[in-house]
Amino acid sequence: TVNDVLIGVTYAALSRYHFRKSGETDTHKEIRVRSMLLVNLRPTTSLHACVDMIKSGKESHVEWGNELGFIILPFFIGMHSDPLDYVRKGKKVVDRKKSSLEVVFTHVAAEVIFKVFGLKVTFWSFISQC
Repeated sequence: TVNDVLIGVTYAALSRYHFRKSGETDTHKEIRVRSMLLVNLRPTTSLHACVDMIKSGKESHVEWGNELGFIILPFFIGMHSDPLDYVRKGKKVVDRKKSSLEVVFTHVAAEVIFKVFGLKVTFWSFISQC
């Protein structure tokens, strides 16, 4: 998908930038950098169901918006001879993380914190994790 390619390009760009700036010659050494990636929990098929409900006149049953959770995504800084290796590695990591309970847990935690403490505390609690 486009997102997999974007993650792979980011892996490649960070890797090349690091080795160019640091001047290291050991290209088999891998360094980890972490990033946060927002993930939508709402399935894409629900959009079609919403459109069908609107057409049938049942607009009050339609829930709008995204259900966002986030994952802590490790970026592996390392040089590969094949540029597609960056995309393959990125896709493998993102797919594994998306199917874990990490996304659901962060979504539920954000909702609970938002309902109990409000928007400002929710914002600062998740920003401080970056």
